[in-house]
Amino acid sequence: MDNEYLLEVKNISKKFTSKDHTIPAVRNVNFNLKNGEIFSIVGESGCGKTTTGRIILRLIEADTGEIWFKGKNIRTMSKRTLKGIRPSMQIIFQDPYSSLNPRMNVRKLLSESIMTDKGLSKQEVQQECERLITSVGLEVDDLNKYPHEFSGGQRQRIGIARAIATKPDLIICDEPVSALDLLVQAQILNLLKKLQVDYGYSYIFISHNLSVVKHVSDRIAIMYLGQIVEVGKTDEIFESPHHPYTKLLLDSILKIEPNSNLDLDYECFGGGEMENDEDLCSFYNRCPFGDENCRNFENEYERITETHYVACKKTHHNESGKAAVIRS
Repeated sequence: MDNEYLLEVKNISKKFTSKDHTIPAVRNVNFNLKNGEIFSIVGESGCGKTTTGRIILRLIEADTGEIWFKGKNIRTMSKRTLKGIRPSMQIIFQDPYSSLNPRMNVRKLLSESIMTDKGLSKQEVQQECERLITSVGLEVDDLNKYPHEFSGGQRQRIGIARAIATKPDLIICDEPVSALDLLVQAQILNLLKKLQVDYGYSYIFISHNLSVVKHVSDRIAIMYLGQIVEVGKTDEIFESPHHPYTKLLLDSILKIEPNSNLDLDYECFGGGEMENDEDLCSFYNRCPFGDENCRNFENEYERITETHYVACKKTHHNESGKAAVIRS
C-alpha cells in the first residue's frame, strides 16, 4: 500500500442473492483516500454507495477485493484483530435517532465510546464528555438529556460527537444531512468541515445530492448501479464532467446553479436496470452513445487529467457538455 493513502479500496464487489435472482450491488469498485481528505461518493438511491461504506467498515462482507487501511488489508483480518482497529473507523448514520439508544442519556452514550480508551479515569471520561458535547455546539447540561428531548439536528450533533469520541482516523458520513431541513443541513456541514480542519479527520461522504457535497469535498466519485463511473477533484466534476450520467446529475441541480457554464439539455432520466452481465457498462441502457463495444467494459477508465478519470469508452463524443438524449 502507498504510504500516501489512509485507505485503498481495490476491486471490491458484492452481490445480494434472493430466491429469484442475484443483484450485483457493488461492481469492481476502486478508490483511495488520503489523510485529511474529504472524498464523496454520490449517486441515486440504490446505486451501491451505502453498501460500499459498510463494506469498508466490514459491517457487510465483500465477495471479492481488498481494503487497505493504514497499511493493513482489513478484509483478511480476524474479527478479534479487527476489533482492535474499529475505534479508528467510525460512521455517522443518516437517521441519528435510530442509532441512539433511547434508554441512555447523552453522557452514557458518549462514555461508552470514550471508554474504548481503557486508560482513562472516571473523572477524565466525564471531562471528555464535556469537551465532546461542546465541540459539536451543544451545552454541558445536554449530557443529562435523552435522545427524544432533542431536535433532528441536535441528535445528529450527538451522533457526530459519538463518532469522534474514539479519535478516529476515518469517518464515513452516510447521508448525514438528508433527513434535515436546509438551514440545519448547512449547520451540520459546517460543523463537519470545522471538525475536519481542527482534528484532521478523513471523511468518506455518501450522498445522493451533488449540491450538498460541492462545498465540502476535495474529490468526488460518481456511482451508478454499483460502478464508479467518474472520479475527480470537485472542480473537475462540476466544471468539466465527462460521463453522461455525471452530466445528468449536474443537470438536475442546474436550477439552483444559474451561473453554471454547462450547456445541458437531457430529455429525461430514463429507466436504468441492473443487468447481471458484469462486463457491461452499468449505464449502457440509458446512454446516448452506447454500442456493442460497451459490452466489453472490463472496468476500464479513461484518464482525463492526473486526478480525473471516467469509465467511458465514448467520452470523446460528449466532452463539451452539449445536449444529449438519454435512453428511456
